[in-house]
Amino acid sequence: SSLESKNAELKKAKSQKDAQVKKLSAEEKELQKELDVAGISMNAYFVMAAKQLVLQKKIPFEVLTEAEIPNNTTRKAMLLADAKDEGIIPDDSPSFNNIDDLMNSLDED
Repeated sequence: SSLESKNAELKKAKSQKDAQVKKLSAEEKELQKELDVAGISMNAYFVMAAKQLVLQKKIPFEVLTEAEIPNNTTRKAMLLADAKDEGIIPDDSPSFNNIDDLMNSLDED
């Protein structure tokens, strides 16, 4: 019957979608999650990005690279703070009981 045929088609489509989802990388899964929230399919997103590339004659978004987090400066500061917390090196950081003393100290430098 027609209803059985439609059910079979729906099951097949669901099965195909499930297979596609299993193939997605972590980045693709995150992208799909964000697009689902926005109500946009992955295909529609790529079409919009492509159209904007043609219209703007440039990539329509800022291209970021993954920065080394934490960077060397931050990593050193974290190690120094940990060493002070553990008593490995003396903590020579000033402490203040009120904002006026803090501000006076900052003004001295």
